Amino acid sequence: MDVDIKELHTQFWTTLKQNAEGLTGVQVLEALDEITEEIWNAGIDAAYIRATFVNETNINEAWDYVWMTALAIKLHKMHSRK
Repeated sequence: MDVDIKELHTQFWTTLKQNAEGLTGVQVLEALDEITEEIWNAGIDAAYIRATFVNETNINEAWDYVWMTALAIKLHKMHSRK
């Protein structure tokens, strides 16, 4: 099944921008660094290595959404603490 996820992608970016509002660029980069470590430490990257994908675009989009979700959560928490 081929699914158009363009609108979801657009809404993810809107959410990320909202969650980053009021944070500095350095804070956003620090959040990226932290979630990258968390994703690797949780072994999520290994799941992608073990998975078989027919369409490489699907794995790229899936990986983007893992990262975007983790970043949105992290930024939201940082923003809430301000």
